Formats: sequence, C-alpha cells, structure tokens
Amino acid sequence: MYNKYKEPETFWEKFEEFYNYNQKRLSRLFKIVAFCLIFIIGFKVVNLATYNYKLNKDVNAAVTEITSMIRNIRTLYATHGQDVNNISELLVQSGAVPKSSVGDVGIKNILGGKIVIISKIRKNKKPTESEKSSFVLAYQGLPHGVCVKLAGLDWGNSKSGLMAEAIGYVDEDGKDTAISDIENIEGQEVAVVGKDGKIRYTEIKKRKMYTVAKPDDSLTQYPIPESAAILGCACGKMNVCSLVLRYSIYPER
Repeated sequence: MYNKYKEPETFWEKFEEFYNYNQKRLSRLFKIVAFCLIFIIGFKVVNLATYNYKLNKDVNAAVTEITSMIRNIRTLYATHGQDVNNISELLVQSGAVPKSSVGDVGIKNILGGKIVIISKIRKNKKPTESEKSSFVLAYQGLPHGVCVKLAGLDWGNSKSGLMAEAIGYVDEDGKDTAISDIENIEGQEVAVVGKDGKIRYTEIKKRKMYTVAKPDDSLTQYPIPESAAILGCACGKMNVCSLVLRYSIYPER
C-alpha cells in the first residue's frame, strides 16, 4: 500500500509543499541573504563611525585654530594699536601663522579653506555698543557637516566681545554671503522700485532669521539651533560653507 498523492488545495498547503521540496535550496538562499544584510549593515555602521570620527576631528581642529586666531589678532591690536594696515601679514610676521599656511589667496585654514580678517575701526566718533571697533573673522571652505557643528557652538557673549555670528557660503565669484549678512546685522536700507522703474520709497531690510545671531538678541536664538544651522550652511555637498564671527577688539572687563 502507498499513500495516494493529494493535490494541495489551499495556499498554505501549496506553500508547505513548495518549502518541503526546496528546503535545502531555500536554506542556502536565506543564509546568503542574511550574510548580505549583515555585510551591508556592518558597512553602513563602519562608514558612519568613520564619518563621525573625521567630522569630530575636523571640528576640534577648526575650533582650536579659530580660538588661537582670535587670541593672536587681539594680541596684535594690543601691541600695534588700532592703526594696523594688514592683520594677515602681521600674523605671519609675528609667527602666529606659519608660512606654510600662506598661499596665493592668503592664509589657509587647517581644513584647506581660506581665512579672511577684516578690521572695523571707528575713528573720531564715540562708539556705541554696535559701533565699537571690531574685527571680522571669516573661516571659509568648510564642508556642510563641519559648518553645522561650528555654527551650533557657543562662541561667547557681549562681555567676551562677541558681537555677531553668521553662516553662509562662498559663491563662484568669491562673495561670502556670511560676511555680507554680518555687515548688515542692524538691517540694510534697500530701494523699492515701482513698475515704472522709479524708486517709490526705501525700507530697512532685516537680516535673515538665524543666519546672523547676536548674543542677548531677542530676535534670534543663540547659539544657533541645529535645524537653523543646517539651512544656514547652504553649501550642499560642496566644501564652500563659511562661518563668520565678529568680535570687538577689546572685550568688556
């Protein structure tokens, strides 16, 4: 006697028959799929860990260099007074910046970008809080992730001399949007033109929210929140982001 073969009727009966017939093949297939998934997940974990390690390393290196640069700039002002023609050259001459960091475009930062220093000296005028003599330090050529991390750090307050922080990018013509924004932290007068091409009136264009943050300013949050920093460091995958800090030359005592 032998068992008469019964044709499977339901879906589960058909599935059971298929599985029993192909059990060895399916077992090998599942092992291959499981191995591939483990490999892909492991690769992503390692890749993420490598990225975070490099990101943190670059951020720490940039913070160290920026902090040192601010200290050295203030030392030069204290030594030479406010009548200095070229801060960048003095930094190199004093040894504060190694000659290996100087290229055709000026001082290179540790991440390969450019450092721009601009003096804002007020003469023959009693300065107000927003007009006091200051300097602008632009740290350019940053990857997006580094820019976001640096933007979210606490770079000081009004007592330590920090007047404003801006984030942006350097365009194809070399214009730094962060420098432009930080120059106009109090707002910029713009002309409103009618359809006939004639100027109707002028108005004050306020700075972009979160792009420029002033300590103790009710208009913006400081330090800059991460969500705002992601939008402010608008350089995508290009390493052209910029962090700009404006400090008074002599902080309050």
